[in-house]
Amino acid sequence: MWCEDNKRLALYQSSEEYLVEVSDAEPLAVTGTGAAFARYVARPMVPHPQMALHDVLTVAVYAMKEAKENVPGCGIASELLTISKDGEIGCLGWMHSSQVEQFAESFASGIRHLFVETCDIDAPEKQVRERFDQMWTIIEATRSYLKEQREKPSSFSALIDHMVKRKTKEL
Repeated sequence: MWCEDNKRLALYQSSEEYLVEVSDAEPLAVTGTGAAFARYVARPMVPHPQMALHDVLTVAVYAMKEAKENVPGCGIASELLTISKDGEIGCLGWMHSSQVEQFAESFASGIRHLFVETCDIDAPEKQVRERFDQMWTIIEATRSYLKEQREKPSSFSALIDHMVKRKTKEL
């Protein structure tokens, strides 16, 4: 809700039992079947409410992915929206979601293997170092790919902006 008098935006979460204002201390508002699990996943990854929007989106996409994979009945109609302090609503997260989901899979698999080999004190140091280097290679390749994608001029968000401006001019 936007309060014109105070120039203040307030976000509320509701259920059949209650209505709660989502404060600035909670950068993510999660609702639905997987909400409790998604909050559980996201909370330790958002150390402070001043975290950059891009980073919060990464955490939100990851938490939603995890909830969809681990909570029965979750994910049929998922939405990820951003709301700025001035009340502007956007869908920045969808531009980012497939990249985060792909990276999360590679990263999680690599880190699990690294963890197991690190804990195996009988594993040769060279083997553990090779696994660590493989993980670093995954990270470098993923970041390089994401940077290339960001630089591409024809993104889905640019297309949406163009279509909205065209429709506005027609009206």
